[in-house]
Amino acid sequence: MKKFEHWDHIIENSEKWWNHELERPLIQLSLKGIEPGLEKPKLPFCKYISSFGLDAKNEDIMELAEYEMATKKYLGDAYPIVGFAHASDSLSVYLGAEVKAQTTTAWVHAEKQVEEIEDLSFEFDATNAFYKQITGVLESAVEHFKGRAVVRNPELGSGMDTIVPFREQTSLLMDLYDCPDEIHRVNREMQRAYFESFEDCNKIISKNALGYTTWTTVFSTKPFEMVQCDFSYMISPDQFDEFIKPYIIEQCQKIPRTIFHIDGPGVLNHLDSILAIEELDGIQWIPGAGEEWCQHWPEVYRKARDAGKLIQLFGGMDTLDGVAESLGSAKDIVFMTACKENERAKAEEFLNKYNVPVMG
Repeated sequence: MKKFEHWDHIIENSEKWWNHELERPLIQLSLKGIEPGLEKPKLPFCKYISSFGLDAKNEDIMELAEYEMATKKYLGDAYPIVGFAHASDSLSVYLGAEVKAQTTTAWVHAEKQVEEIEDLSFEFDATNAFYKQITGVLESAVEHFKGRAVVRNPELGSGMDTIVPFREQTSLLMDLYDCPDEIHRVNREMQRAYFESFEDCNKIISKNALGYTTWTTVFSTKPFEMVQCDFSYMISPDQFDEFIKPYIIEQCQKIPRTIFHIDGPGVLNHLDSILAIEELDGIQWIPGAGEEWCQHWPEVYRKARDAGKLIQLFGGMDTLDGVAESLGSAKDIVFMTACKENERAKAEEFLNKYNVPVMG
């Protein structure tokens, strides 16, 4: 793969964006379907390394990541990224849950759920087999891709999403009423485990020297995380403020840069409370299955802009066009999209419209 030569551009403009100093949007546009010019890797494509099992060799995982990276070209503000995780809520796995993976997804569940919330306790264990695997893979990736790609954070997940695999969901909802002190105890234990694993993984990633990112691929020169709690779609605003928000605030205070992942209309019930978190940098809104896509929710983005928050978007080119039109400009937006290689002319036209250098 040809060496990526535009790191100065990525760093300068991403930092301006984080600081609300970039007058244009960041647009990460990837061309897909590029002939990689490499031998086919031993491992098949899978979103999560849990698909490969604990016996998978790190060099084979690196070979697959190298191959996948070579199938893309990076235009605008896009750049090479490699990512590894066991699931979208990997922290649950590192705390003892089981994981079952397929090509593009993974399910996490406890072998046996607790009967009572009092029986649930979390303690970070760096000797957990899956955790040892992810830290070993991160070490290999930092060495293998040093200076060529950013190694992103594993998808730890956080909040009560981490607790759900260990306690039947309806029972956990009742615990909010019946055992609030126990919920806070478990939340505090989970939070300690979260920070131990986050800081541990970021110490490894920092050796890469280029920067930090997450599954959303926003570049940052400082540690960055997507914070979230999908469980919150089932609870009231008062319960969110009591059982979820204090732990999100702590994450936003301790992690230099954070964006909140709002997943589905149910979580929008807490939008005002989320936007009121002073230390939170931005939001990502995902409408969810069966809902109209982002550009059809202008009120969400108007609230975010009025609150001084950054905005992260995925989608087709009409997504950015629609949101920018409703807001009056595309400033403070980072947008991720992709085209086929034979659509390069269309991609360049789109970048030019927003004054984004093509670069690639």
